Amino acid sequence: MVSKANSHNHTVPKDPVREAENKAYKEADDIARRTSLSFGSHGYIVISPCGTRVIKHARPGSCRQHWKQNLEALLRECEVYCSLPECGSFLKFYGLTASRDAATLTLEYMKNGDLHNYIRDHPDQDLKQRMSWCVQIINAVRIMHQHWFIHSDLRPQNVLVADDLTLRLIDFSGTATRDKKNLAAEGTRYYMPRDDYYKTSRNTDRFALGSTMYYIMTGKEPYYDMDRDLVDDEFAKKRYPKVDHLLIGEVILKCWKGEYEFMYDVYKDLYSLWQAANPETIKSSSEQAKPGEPAADEPKNEPTPRESTPEQTKPDESTTTRLPSVGKTDEAIAHQGSVPTPAIKAEDSKPVKGKPEELSLTTPTPNDSTVDQTPASGTTPGNPETGELKLDGRRTGKAPVTGSTAGGFTATAR
Repeated sequence: MVSKANSHNHTVPKDPVREAENKAYKEADDIARRTSLSFGSHGYIVISPCGTRVIKHARPGSCRQHWKQNLEALLRECEVYCSLPECGSFLKFYGLTASRDAATLTLEYMKNGDLHNYIRDHPDQDLKQRMSWCVQIINAVRIMHQHWFIHSDLRPQNVLVADDLTLRLIDFSGTATRDKKNLAAEGTRYYMPRDDYYKTSRNTDRFALGSTMYYIMTGKEPYYDMDRDLVDDEFAKKRYPKVDHLLIGEVILKCWKGEYEFMYDVYKDLYSLWQAANPETIKSSSEQAKPGEPAADEPKNEPTPRESTPEQTKPDESTTTRLPSVGKTDEAIAHQGSVPTPAIKAEDSKPVKGKPEELSLTTPTPNDSTVDQTPASGTTPGNPETGELKLDGRRTGKAPVTGSTAGGFTATAR
């Protein structure tokens, strides 16, 4: 019998089996941290033997529960890759391999690393290249919103740089889908103050976009010299870093203030500022490249079941111009057509590293069969009638399955 005096010191014996299991998870997590190419909150990356692809694993974490949460995030990322169009805004997705106890994604390898480190290590980028990067990120986020996804963790670290200096938006493990909540939220300096810390929306993505463009244009994060707790307070009080000296400072500020309804509006303002820049400004800031125009915009409201894509504005056919490409930023849904913009003098632009060809882009109407329309109602983007997840990567239908139910299966993108 335990006396009352000693009852406070009584502890429940630890389960030796559970302790051994947790220790194994922690050791595996530590090994992954030390040996991986990249290590994140939900997963880690290793280079495949061929050297041109990477394999993403779910982090073991510190216990089985953490591993299950990370596995859920990895499967969420697979869902996003399978539903997004195949275009130059995202990595090539080669498939999901899964079994009872493991799952991996195979993706394209970008040896230049992420945009944050690239700008840090190559700070001499001219204004033309920085403008091109801003447009490419705007377009990538617009495509996600158009397909009912909220990235939920947009920042330069989640953007990769290709060999031709075009960009790829990555890390969809925390992304919110049409019927599932986000599994992650933005970090300090990219986080939009709000009542519900974890709830993300298109506005929170645009706020993070503003901070990302600020980093692209300045090479520094917003309030880089301020303690992170104080940064949140500044943003909550609607006090923002000075952007008057930046060509697109007005666009960045409007992203922070939540004044945009569509990603397409962000682009139009950015382009208007480009057009308004006089030759002296361009020359003193380093010549700029004329960015390419995104196509149809994302759905108007927050994702809700059975909601249709709003009507798009038909371009004015009377004033058109052909725009120089900034790389294949929207190959799948930016189509031939015309842009209602003033003509650009040849001397006002010079090629950006990337694809040299020219694209003539348009803002399609809802009747244009080339436009990616809003996914039909259902639990997941995929077959409008069955709601089947597009596990074959780019085509609606059931994923190719190999092995028995006790074994594993492989879903391939191509």
